[in-house]
Amino acid sequence: MQLSKDCLDCAFVNGSELCYEVFVAYNCYKLFFSKECRDCTDSYFLQDCVGCSNCYGCVGLRNKNYHIFNQPYSKEEYSKILAEKKEQIKEGDIEVLKKEFKEFALKQINKYAYIQKSVRSTGNYLLNTKNCVSCFHGDDAENCKYGYHVWRNSKDNMDVCTAGRDVELAYESINIGIKGYNIKFGIQNWNGNSDLTYCEGCSGSSNLFGCLALNKKQYCILNKQYSKEEYEALVPKIIEHMKETGEYGEFFPSKISQFAYNETVAQDHFPLSKEEALSKGYVWKDEEEKNVTIGGDIFGCAHKGKCDDHCTVGFKIIQAEKDFYDKMGLPVPTLCPNCRHYERLRQRNPLKLWHRKCMKLGCINEFETSYAPDRPEIIYCEQCYNNEVV
Repeated sequence: MQLSKDCLDCAFVNGSELCYEVFVAYNCYKLFFSKECRDCTDSYFLQDCVGCSNCYGCVGLRNKNYHIFNQPYSKEEYSKILAEKKEQIKEGDIEVLKKEFKEFALKQINKYAYIQKSVRSTGNYLLNTKNCVSCFHGDDAENCKYGYHVWRNSKDNMDVCTAGRDVELAYESINIGIKGYNIKFGIQNWNGNSDLTYCEGCSGSSNLFGCLALNKKQYCILNKQYSKEEYEALVPKIIEHMKETGEYGEFFPSKISQFAYNETVAQDHFPLSKEEALSKGYVWKDEEEKNVTIGGDIFGCAHKGKCDDHCTVGFKIIQAEKDFYDKMGLPVPTLCPNCRHYERLRQRNPLKLWHRKCMKLGCINEFETSYAPDRPEIIYCEQCYNNEVV
């Protein structure tokens, strides 16, 4: 979530306000149960719509209003039907409406990727990117490769996860941002760092090697202070030794992780079974039995712990959530936060690309897409898709 406010149960929503259950959106207002939209307001159940307002259950529309399932209505007709739909939502019939919309959306055409206002870029969920290859969830990025969540002036970065706000020349790093430069094999290095190698949790620092949680420091190795001359003489020797032992040139090895594979977001993005994780040498943590007493201010999750998504069985609703639901005319959710999180993830295409051909009859265009060949959706190239959307 970037530059958004008063949004609940959303993911990858930017510059938006008063949205609920929205996945990938830019500059939207009062948008509900929708995905992959931009500049949309006062609408429900939209997919890949741009500049739409007062629409319900629509896919692939551009600059429309008062549409229901892609058909135009008068303002009066629309208001009457929407009032009935909103009453269904308030009464908790959301799953019925979601199923109805999903069935409609499957019959519509899809662009091979959600890539907008971008040039020479591949991947998915990209906006305002240039020369970004195999990148996912990118916004205002340039010359990046194999990036996940490259955003807000991310430039010349490779093999990164969450790198943005003026980050340049980052490699094999996770969670780095705000004017970072030349960061290699790092994690959680924020706020004006430069020339860091194998560092974690440092800020406002430069010329560090193998350091942890340093602030406004320079010329340190393993958190020990050196002179500039000593540092520049020692680091090449360390790197040479690490190359000989096969340690240099990759991110920190998984064997030093303090967490099991299924305790991390790796399980969200690249889910593995226990057997698969163990066969790859990862640690696995078995789920503990949850003894939760439902009642009072503890709500019971509809999944009742029977799913594989780390259901918490019971959950609370804080006052701010209650106020939001009342204001937006929404019912209290029936799923716990964890289950809602995984429901959102299931809306996302995998972080993987397949080479496919356009399904438009007579078109010979080919592309890379995150829609697997065995998926049921109808997938068009950009040219054919743009000829169809209205």
